[in-house]
Amino acid sequence: MGRRRRRHEDTEDNGAGTSTSGAANSTEPRTTSLREGSVEVKVSQTLEAEPGSQPGFFNTRMQLNRDLTVCTLSAYVSQRDPDLPPPACIDLFAASGVLGLRWALEVPKVTQRHVAVTLNDSDPQCVQLATANTLANSLTLHDGSAP
Repeated sequence: MGRRRRRHEDTEDNGAGTSTSGAANSTEPRTTSLREGSVEVKVSQTLEAEPGSQPGFFNTRMQLNRDLTVCTLSAYVSQRDPDLPPPACIDLFAASGVLGLRWALEVPKVTQRHVAVTLNDSDPQCVQLATANTLANSLTLHDGSAP
């Protein structure tokens, strides 16, 4: 898992040579797209904001933590009895969903086994962003209403 990160601004040119998404007078946050590990996600355009300060907050300094979490989970899953159901993993403060999406996409590549990932956030804008990122990464989405 390299430290390559590709970042680009989304949608239309704002006249200053950069592109953004999210309307200026809208409650929808401005976002930018980036790639980390196997996922491409939209995150808050202000990457250096404090946690919880903006919907879709993304802490660039935590990439190593996310890399190690994926490695640790992959090691656990590869040692786990394959007759057991997939381990259930939950990201309670998902924001953009990058950590849980990395679990869902990267662990099976290493272990040939899936993990059941749940993304959660109390902020409706974060839920919307994590949902969009889930679909953009071609993952199946369940809304949690099924038993």
